[in-house]
Amino acid sequence: MRYLVVMKIEEYKTVSKYAEAELKIQGSRFIGQIYPVETVNEADEILDQCRKEYHDATHCCFAYRIGFDGSETRSSDDGEPSGTAGKPILSILEHNDLTNTLLIVIRYFGGTKLGTGGLVRAYTETAQAVLSGAKILNIPVFENIRITFPYDYTSAVMRIIAQYDLIIHDTEYSEDVTIHIGIRPSLKKTIQNQLRDGTSGNIAIKHS
Repeated sequence: MRYLVVMKIEEYKTVSKYAEAELKIQGSRFIGQIYPVETVNEADEILDQCRKEYHDATHCCFAYRIGFDGSETRSSDDGEPSGTAGKPILSILEHNDLTNTLLIVIRYFGGTKLGTGGLVRAYTETAQAVLSGAKILNIPVFENIRITFPYDYTSAVMRIIAQYDLIIHDTEYSEDVTIHIGIRPSLKKTIQNQLRDGTSGNIAIKHS
């Protein structure tokens, strides 16, 4: 038997799809690109493709945040003075609480040096411009676990599931009952403790 229950869960923000914006600042051409990504490898593959496509560009600067909590971050000035490109781009992602997102700014030098302050402003403005044209999504986050317990405790377990509006992905009936559920990360320990208490410890809890 399979059940699907809608629940209120934690979320992270990312962009729905690729977006682009272009600015010309004191002769230089800045091209901003933003992508939804789920892994570092995916971000790196896009960067490799970008460098090939814009092989004649002066700089290909970027920043990304990966993971629903933005725990994996990387940025690059790609030859611009330290802190003038990658860091401002990353700051835009952080300020807007975006993760699983890659933001690239490609520069074609136009002959006029902008100075460190001018570079920071140019990369910030380009990152803001591309983000303003992107659609932001709120993506739900939950952890999947599998619980197995004797039939006698079914009512107790279902009361806890109902209390927290947990997602039930699948239910299996054999010698015992096995239920695959989704849990908000912030409530995982609380719910696991209640499940153990409600079954007097007669429950196995594993990550799916």
